Amino acid sequence: MNKESVIITGNNYSKRKSFVISFNVGQQVFSFRMPTEFNSLYEMFKELARREGISKSQLVVKAICEYVHRHYPGNPQVPLTKFTTVDTIRQPSINPEKKKTRQTLINVIHHLKKGYDLSPKSRQFYIRLAKENRNLEESVQLLELLPRNDEK
Repeated sequence: MNKESVIITGNNYSKRKSFVISFNVGQQVFSFRMPTEFNSLYEMFKELARREGISKSQLVVKAICEYVHRHYPGNPQVPLTKFTTVDTIRQPSINPEKKKTRQTLINVIHHLKKGYDLSPKSRQFYIRLAKENRNLEESVQLLELLPRNDEK
């Protein structure tokens, strides 16, 4: 690393809203704007560099290395939605031996007999549930009711 230089723009940066700091790192110059309310932070930064016996440029590079080491590559997981479509998402099956399955089917039948309709997703779910549980009397009733509702 070459000897670093710090350039602060303006004659009196304490009256400005921000100031620009430029560092030479190797052959490249990096500049960034820092709000004046962080002036005390910048002074502490200079003190740390002086205490550690390194240039401010070296301290910036060290901070970047530590940050990248801690955070790279971010969240490496690909969201599952990338591999799914509405057709491939399955609702969990309900065990027909449980009372809750029968009660759910009874509630849907009651709902349909009163003249209420189901959303397309709900309709799809209950048709699948009834088909998977054809051995239940409620499933047979629901499958008979739904086609009539579709004709409306």
